[in-house]
Amino acid sequence: MPVKFFGRDLVTTKWTSHLLAGIVVLAIAHMLSGALIIASLAQLLLVLFLLLGWPRFSSMARLLVIACILMSLFAIWWLPAPWVVLHEAAAGFVFLAAFMTVLALLRLPAYRSKLIHRCGQSLLMQPPTWRYPMLSLGSTLFGIVLNFGVLNLFMSMIDKANTLGAAQGRVWVQEVRRRRMLLATLRGFTLAPLVSPLGIGVAVVLGNLESLTWGELFPYVLASATVLFLLGWGCDQLAGPRPRAVKT
Repeated sequence: MPVKFFGRDLVTTKWTSHLLAGIVVLAIAHMLSGALIIASLAQLLLVLFLLLGWPRFSSMARLLVIACILMSLFAIWWLPAPWVVLHEAAAGFVFLAAFMTVLALLRLPAYRSKLIHRCGQSLLMQPPTWRYPMLSLGSTLFGIVLNFGVLNLFMSMIDKANTLGAAQGRVWVQEVRRRRMLLATLRGFTLAPLVSPLGIGVAVVLGNLESLTWGELFPYVLASATVLFLLGWGCDQLAGPRPRAVKT
């Protein structure tokens, strides 16, 4: 029986991977052509993916799917022309699935690239005081270009470099390093929409205040980002482990 179930899991994984790849291809084709039949086919593949992957979903993922189904049923009952709205919502769902799938591909360079591995090792060898600004500022700069992709890239690099051997067999050191490095990456990523002229926050402000320019806004944005960066750096230092007292 275990062999049978293991083989079934392999088949399920294979088909779900193929469905996701098909969703990505069809989503790109729909954006380029705008053909309705392509969008409908992509939505069909997404439904098949949800049905096939349901047994392997986490509780939160299942809850979100159930919430989407309930909202769809409510739209059918409440709206006079629900199918147009549901089609637009499904198109957004397809785009999000394709977007997250493409971002997941950024993990491959982090796991296979020797350069990425050396970068991770170099970060681990830095003192904790300087490791935070390097990760935080790095994720900010990369986040301007890669957006959410920087999380996949940096976290994969951290996981690959932060081995038990690098921590000299001390599990607690490995866990502390992982927590502090992930927090530094996340805090740096949150600064990217603030300092980037392409960020949605800056775009909303400039769109609502037509007389305001990016050059006029930048000093205030830079000051706010600096304060948040220093606050995160200080919290990292205060939350770091302290040397244990030697018992006599």
